[in-house]
Amino acid sequence: AIAFLPAALVGFAAHDWIERYLFTPQTVAVALIIGGAIILWVEASHKPVHVATLEQVRVKTALMVGLAQCCALFPGISRSGATIIGGLLAGMDRRVATEYSFFLALPTMIVATAYKMLKSFSIFTQQDLIALLVGLIVSFFVAWAVIAAFLAFVKQHTLSSFAYYRIALGIIVLMMFY
Repeated sequence: AIAFLPAALVGFAAHDWIERYLFTPQTVAVALIIGGAIILWVEASHKPVHVATLEQVRVKTALMVGLAQCCALFPGISRSGATIIGGLLAGMDRRVATEYSFFLALPTMIVATAYKMLKSFSIFTQQDLIALLVGLIVSFFVAWAVIAAFLAFVKQHTLSSFAYYRIALGIIVLMMFY
């Protein structure tokens, strides 16, 4: 709840402004590049690990991860990337930061989806709602498999490959729109 609250409050307060002013290819591209650079910086710096299990996560650590999740409100910043990096900076072990990020995704995604649905409910048909339900069920199981694969990857590798991917994609998007 503590990690979820900052992004929920900021997201609720700034949602319309963010959608109106920040959803452009250029802002997404710049965020991709900056996010990639931050990942490389965090991977290069060796922060001491104070949290080696999920049970060791305390209020201060949860709040730090929650504040990092606020960065993901900016288009082009990955929610999972922001929370994993926030967890690493807060002293979490790489695996714990990744697991915590994915557990934090559940309330975040559920509330964000419910908010969007409530705002748009009048345009849904019964067929839309059925398709949405099927999509939610399928995406839950796909996400479960992806999480397992990603956790296995993170145990053996750094996040640097994701950083290089983000930087390259950001440069390509900037080149396309300039």
